[in-house]
Amino acid sequence: ELWEKAGETRLKGINRLARFELLQTALYRRDDKDLLHLAQEALRLLEPHGPSGELAKACMSLSFMLTMHDAFDEAERWHQRAVDVAEAVGDSDAIGHVLIQGELRKHAFYAEPRLEAANRALRIALDQRDDRRAAQAYFYSTMFAVASFELNAAERSIADGLDFAESRDLEVSRIQLLALHARIALARGNWSAAEVTAQEVKASREPPAIARSMANQVLGSLYARKGEGHGTQHLEQALQLSTSQVATRVSRVNTLVRIAELQWPKGKAERAQASARRALAEAQYMKRHPWAHAQAAFWSWLVCGDSAGLEGGHTPFDLQIAGNWRTAATTWNRLGLLYERALALAHGDSAARRQAVVILTRLEACATLMRHEESVFRAGSALPVPRGPRSSTLNSPYGLTQPETQVLTLLGQGLPYSEIAVHLSRSDKTVEHHVSSILSKLGARNRLEAVRIARLLEQSSPDTTK
Repeated sequence: ELWEKAGETRLKGINRLARFELLQTALYRRDDKDLLHLAQEALRLLEPHGPSGELAKACMSLSFMLTMHDAFDEAERWHQRAVDVAEAVGDSDAIGHVLIQGELRKHAFYAEPRLEAANRALRIALDQRDDRRAAQAYFYSTMFAVASFELNAAERSIADGLDFAESRDLEVSRIQLLALHARIALARGNWSAAEVTAQEVKASREPPAIARSMANQVLGSLYARKGEGHGTQHLEQALQLSTSQVATRVSRVNTLVRIAELQWPKGKAERAQASARRALAEAQYMKRHPWAHAQAAFWSWLVCGDSAGLEGGHTPFDLQIAGNWRTAATTWNRLGLLYERALALAHGDSAARRQAVVILTRLEACATLMRHEESVFRAGSALPVPRGPRSSTLNSPYGLTQPETQVLTLLGQGLPYSEIAVHLSRSDKTVEHHVSSILSKLGARNRLEAVRIARLLEQSSPDTTK
């Protein structure tokens, strides 16, 4: 208001630009109209004053908003103008800003980001000793690497980023990087570390929305694969964040894919298919972001049997849809993604399927393994395993009671404790007691091993010929 009264249009434009950056950091979808108005006003006020770093940032702000509204070609033109203006005036701060924001807008809505651009922005921020922008660049560089499954690069970036944030007491940046750390641990198959780290993010004081969303995605995925019921609440929270606060398409696609995966092992076909198709519909805007699009297409194919989303890409997801499970598994192994490798092997020959079982057992991916054994991946691809233990077999050698036998049978179907409790009209605590007793009687270390022991017993029983 004071700049308005003084007739200082350039300084008012800088003020509008600063407000845009403040609101954009929160990424509140409800402020979408405010953000667009601020971007347009900053550009209108600054443009008459000629090229400047502030004008470059204003061009990028408008580019970001146009991208949010799927005007990709027009957004690209403003993006290029932002880069040209920043480079022409030699404003290092503006160059770093437009580089990182340009790649973020692409990643968030429609295209694969360029990691080298984010790394250049990081080098500029470090040279300028701008701690806030450097911490931001560490986060985005890591996030872009994770999005493209370049986990080695992501691990190098996150190690340096965490050291940087902790040494400067940048708590928000540290929490954001920890959320990415949890995603990397999940991808690497280190699920215990992923769970602990994601829980730390959620327990932190006022974690940023994007960090909460990623932590919920990690926990929801982890619990879904293990068959633990509380995965649902985490993924529902992630979906709510991805449609209200973390207003990016890539976040919605990732969350919807995880929800489809959550419902898929439970045999809830309609819910899984609805989420998978919704993810693929969102991902149709992201064909220039091959990993995000291919992941949505893969889960639509796996859950719905629909290969319509296949565009002939070269990611391991595309290879699996095309039936090239062997190359997909080899690629996942090279990239260091254990769970995805198991999903690829599950579509292979008998030796490959045995490998998948070993990997899923090691990960304790109980629900996924049970679905694998029930031929959900592809007709005729699963290992021949009986549906569940019979009480007559189990009661004799190990003394399981009838309720314990019922619980074990439902465990074998991949149901979480909460659903078993509803199915048997028992409390969650009673089901937990039954599971503890089952583990003790069978000498099993966990529920997955208990189910497998029971099935082996049934296979060796005379009753199995009936």
